[in-house]
Amino acid sequence: MSKLHKALILFLVFGLVVVATGYKIGHAAKRAADGDLSLAKPLAKDYQQFDGNTIACWMGNDGQIVTQVVTGGSGMEWPKGSNKTIDYASGIWLCGKDPSGSIRTACAEYSSEFQPGPLGSDPKDTKYRIYKISSTDNREEGEGDWEEWPYDLGAPTLKAADGSDSLDADGKKIPGLIGDQTMFWVMNDGQAAAHANVFSTSPMNVEVKVTVFGFNKADPLGNIMFMRFEFENKGNISFDSCYVALWDDPDLGDAADDLVGCDTTLSLGYCYNGGPVDATYGTTPPAIGMDFFQGPEVPVGSGNYLPMTSFVYYWNGAPDPFGDPEDAPQMFNFMKGFTSDGTSYTDAEGQPTKFVFAGDPVTGSGHLDDHADDRRFLMSSGPFTLNPGDRQVVVGAKIIAPGTDNKSSVTALRFFDSFAQNAFDNDFVLPQPPAPSVTATQESGKIVLTWQDDNDKYKDIEQYSFSGYEFEGYNVYQGESESGPWKLIATYDIVNDYGIVFDNTFDVATGLVLEKPVAFGSNSGMNRNITIDMDNITGLALYNYKQYYFSVNSYAVNPDVSPKVAESGYNAVTVMPHSAPLGIKANAAVDELLQGDHTAGISDGDAFAMVVDPLKLTGANYKVSFDTLGGEYVWSVTNTTTNEMVVKNNSNQSGDEDYPIVEGLKFYVTGPPLQAKSYAAQGTRWITGVNWGGAVFFGGADIGLNFFGSTLAPPELIPVELRFAADTTSGPADGWQMEGAVYNRAAGYAYQGIGKLPFTAWDISDPDNPRQLNVCFVEDERSGNANLRWDMGGYNAADNCYGDCLSGDGGREYIFIMDSDYNGGVDYNAENDGTGADVQMAIWPNQRGDHPWLEAEFQMQLYPNYINNENDVFEIATNAADVSAAVAGAQLDNINVVPNPYWAWSPNEKEPTTRIIRFTNMPERGATIRIFDLAGNLVRVIDDAAREAQGSLGTASAQWDARNASDVPVASGMYLVHVEVDGVGEKVLKLAIVNRDERLIYY
Repeated sequence: MSKLHKALILFLVFGLVVVATGYKIGHAAKRAADGDLSLAKPLAKDYQQFDGNTIACWMGNDGQIVTQVVTGGSGMEWPKGSNKTIDYASGIWLCGKDPSGSIRTACAEYSSEFQPGPLGSDPKDTKYRIYKISSTDNREEGEGDWEEWPYDLGAPTLKAADGSDSLDADGKKIPGLIGDQTMFWVMNDGQAAAHANVFSTSPMNVEVKVTVFGFNKADPLGNIMFMRFEFENKGNISFDSCYVALWDDPDLGDAADDLVGCDTTLSLGYCYNGGPVDATYGTTPPAIGMDFFQGPEVPVGSGNYLPMTSFVYYWNGAPDPFGDPEDAPQMFNFMKGFTSDGTSYTDAEGQPTKFVFAGDPVTGSGHLDDHADDRRFLMSSGPFTLNPGDRQVVVGAKIIAPGTDNKSSVTALRFFDSFAQNAFDNDFVLPQPPAPSVTATQESGKIVLTWQDDNDKYKDIEQYSFSGYEFEGYNVYQGESESGPWKLIATYDIVNDYGIVFDNTFDVATGLVLEKPVAFGSNSGMNRNITIDMDNITGLALYNYKQYYFSVNSYAVNPDVSPKVAESGYNAVTVMPHSAPLGIKANAAVDELLQGDHTAGISDGDAFAMVVDPLKLTGANYKVSFDTLGGEYVWSVTNTTTNEMVVKNNSNQSGDEDYPIVEGLKFYVTGPPLQAKSYAAQGTRWITGVNWGGAVFFGGADIGLNFFGSTLAPPELIPVELRFAADTTSGPADGWQMEGAVYNRAAGYAYQGIGKLPFTAWDISDPDNPRQLNVCFVEDERSGNANLRWDMGGYNAADNCYGDCLSGDGGREYIFIMDSDYNGGVDYNAENDGTGADVQMAIWPNQRGDHPWLEAEFQMQLYPNYINNENDVFEIATNAADVSAAVAGAQLDNINVVPNPYWAWSPNEKEPTTRIIRFTNMPERGATIRIFDLAGNLVRVIDDAAREAQGSLGTASAQWDARNASDVPVASGMYLVHVEVDGVGEKVLKLAIVNRDERLIYY
């Protein structure tokens, strides 16, 4: 059956208007429009657009899965937002023979034999519209049909693990969102008059529940639209020899150069471009196909589902038997796999076949379509019977795949089909990492994207876990347009065992399926903002008032399956760098660092803020303070101007990028690790450290907490000094320098008594008033002497060393410098174990080279890191932007217009009929633009109301479409622009417009 040709040419001759119309050849032009041309009673026809991923597809509640009715042309756009179309019309077909042997049909073609609603219902009732819900719906704002979801009509519901309906807190059912967008409606073919528009048979009295859904993912699933049809024979007549089919009239860009084919192993029918170049898609035309994932169940209840049982084609204007079917017998022959007159198609060998063009166009082998034209194809499954009360469920999909040329797109289509098959095999329960909420800050020549939203959605994203897939990171992309293609410009991922992940994927460059990187992690750590000052597509700097397109996707990894990576879909954020609006002067710049003032405490940490959005700064002051939570130090930020805590109990002090963004600022807090910081020595040092993993002194020393433990809290750590003597005869402790408690390692660190040491220990927090400290030490007779003397295990004359010379362990005579005032160590014993009490520093010393014990006097200092603690406070000051009429007056001369001259085109224009001229550096509101021609005639006024309508109110720009007040395009020439800013002043501009040539072909 034919459809309207896409061209109506108007010729204006001597004031007479002649309208010439052309049709796709065939007699059935009456069907090309829709039910408006039908004999049926008025119906509650509803047309909605599936737009849940890269596909934008108009469909009707009469079985037209792709409809031409809304657009007057192709009903499917791909990629969404590109104005490129790929499919004209498509629908579901059903036929069978009644007991008398007569053929009956229920088909949706260019018009339809279906009507809205269940069988016997009022087709004019608007209840039987298309219902639509999406993962992106703002339900608080009433978006989507969540509250009106038609459970009573059989719409899908969210299921519990046992298969029952899940219920919300109020005991109500929950709509069954499949993927990221789900659409549902019910239809029937019970109205006899509707059949007169297509194949003119009696009704079958079938009722069909239709569910259309898709996944917005940055993988092949993002290019697939799934369809589920549940047929039920609601009449009292049995039908045999039934067939169900997916019918398609694909217009892949230019409709006249299409080829079709099928893959019987995949139950896949497809269309691809007949040559390397398409008038719409250029040198990289995609391929579009349909798949039967589940055909009819034969017999009912057996679990045996038919695949595609035939694939046939015909084309616009072809002679019989290859033209559009004109009646039910011709349609029935096509559905059985024959030509319209019942003769067989033949393959490349001249043999009969029900699967035409089942060869491989990529290799050039087998039976191939070799005559590009305006094709239709029909993929059918049958035969089966449909008795009263019988139900059949058919599941299929529309699949679109891009390649580097027309044939590699077929390879991509087959690969994409494997993703669709996997989705079906898993009952469409798939990993779906949530998409981040992205906001943009625009500055002159610079853009900042942030995805740490105020409602903490990012926390849910970063805890994502599903069937072995775990959240891994974020990918940042720039697009050539809002529909792509997309270029990866940054990846931020968790620090773990994953980095670059390899998996099988379609390689666009070669047109092959290869093992390639599918995730480009570098263990860089989390970040939720990025500053962009370069166009990553062109390599040039960003231009003010030019639109750029970005997407931030989250991704998860499961290394044990394929696909190994699941990624959220592309959600384009359109941004346009520019300076602040007129009358606003920012007093900070994007990425500027605001250093915190350390007003209390002595930590070695730091706190500062980075400006993310200068215009959000209010001039408030902020205080960073610390507390303990769960055994670790956390920090909070308080806006001291409003007394509101804006960051609470954050534990990150690593110095990475995983920090909170609030009130236009990203707050950083850094702190050293809880360990020793450094050591120093003066004189001839005759000891060294045994490396046990300590932070300083060659691994031989650290704070007591990191050795055997300590009762001291981090704020109590102090710097200490050891003063070593050169003998044991001149000290106050029987010639030794001091006494301390001794513990025996060989006896399980049992207390041994009081021993003597050739050095003293001091608290040097106040160097002018040092405080002597107690020292405890350990001995082990297995490694040397256990003589209550600290002598590194005693001298081994045979080997000229101290302690166990073979192990070099210094006799394991560990030193513990305590926090208590020196009293000879009498407070330390078996009950108050000095190896884990108030230990400031722990040292495991050994002989340094050939230096003997007591070689000379020397001093040694050990310094701890002072971590941020409850004694520390940092304060950060900000400066708000200046907003005043005086500022606006000083900036008034900055108002401008771009492009100027307007030379037939602007970079922001997406369609040939669109003109975009922007007035820049405008105030957010309160300005009136008047445009005059050189004769002084007022052409157009753009005020706040006009700016609100065009969406520029509240921004730094206003837009003109180069049309006058009557919405007629203005002529080429010079124009004067008068900009008046309320309470500030005025600016006059000159604007030159040179229009493009207009060639009116299509109407």
